[in-house]
Amino acid sequence: MEVHDTSPPTEAPAQLVSTVVLPRYFRDLVTLVVNLRINVFQRAAQQTTKGPLTPVQVEDLHYFFRVLNNLKISPELKKATALDRILAVAIDDARFHFPPPFPDLARTLRNTWESENWGAQDVIEDEGESEGEVLARLPTDRMRRASAAPSTSSVVNASKRVARRPPATHPIYGEGGIMYGILQIKSHVMRAYSLDDTVPRKSARAFGNNGLAVGACWPLQIAALRDGAHGARVGGIAGHAEEGAFSVVVSGLYSDLDRDLGETIYYSGSKSHENDNPQKPIETAASRTLRQSIRTHRPVRVIRSFSSDWHGRPSAGLRYDGLYEVVNANLALNKKGGQYIQYRLERCRNQVPIVIDRPTPREVQLFEEVKLGY
Repeated sequence: MEVHDTSPPTEAPAQLVSTVVLPRYFRDLVTLVVNLRINVFQRAAQQTTKGPLTPVQVEDLHYFFRVLNNLKISPELKKATALDRILAVAIDDARFHFPPPFPDLARTLRNTWESENWGAQDVIEDEGESEGEVLARLPTDRMRRASAAPSTSSVVNASKRVARRPPATHPIYGEGGIMYGILQIKSHVMRAYSLDDTVPRKSARAFGNNGLAVGACWPLQIAALRDGAHGARVGGIAGHAEEGAFSVVVSGLYSDLDRDLGETIYYSGSKSHENDNPQKPIETAASRTLRQSIRTHRPVRVIRSFSSDWHGRPSAGLRYDGLYEVVNANLALNKKGGQYIQYRLERCRNQVPIVIDRPTPREVQLFEEVKLGY
């Protein structure tokens, strides 16, 4: 993969960072984690009983924890990989002596996953691949061969790509820039983006504004994910199975089914185009979170895309347009004659008006500069 650095020669050299690329399928993901556990973690643990870790072991152990940090944990993954026991060994097993920062990294992960009940009631997000996964995912057969290899280096290198971290002073991707904390990965085929796992991001697992001001805007959905506006990189719905939806993105994807009137939105559930059954709609887990919102009356954040069909949509990127309540749902028929569920969202009262002049012309210009990379 070619990674281009277009920063001026006067800048400090950009730092290389390994971008975590996880397999798509559960079986391959388990194979990868188990092989890393055996070839990286267990070998490092054994070495700590004899003396200091080698530089290569330290680097590989850092990568192992980056992989863990990027996992979407679930009870099934915990059981298949024994992740809870791995973390316990790194934290407080007296037989081993992991150097800093590894015990703290393990403790942070364990606390996070325990607070989420190991994914048993995790955020449900609409289906769709992340912007980074579209480019960076390795074919499954390559991943299987690589993750089954016995050597440490092949296991580690098979699951990561090398990207270039931007200079800290870069006006777009550096500290304070609109794409800070996001890595760009280029190839001759396409451009992709991935969150930089060394930069803190805000959780989107919250109802209400979540610290956002109406009118906040972003060049790409992954930037909204970074700021806790929406919990999915591509999917349009993010929520909790029992408590309801946290947020939706109004993108115009179902413009033949939906209607965006600004203060009122008619929003179709996932896969509404695909159904051809006139008696039963397709209802995904993500769509069901909207149905739960009717029951709970919890407000939903609405992020409106430039591709929406409302006249007041943002001229570029995405914009936070405030809180809406899911008031009801109705059944309708799509062009195939199949049923689909359409939810009606009404903007909540006592909010500042939608800021239709965001993004500003200057912000639109910055959004365009995002494509130039670094």
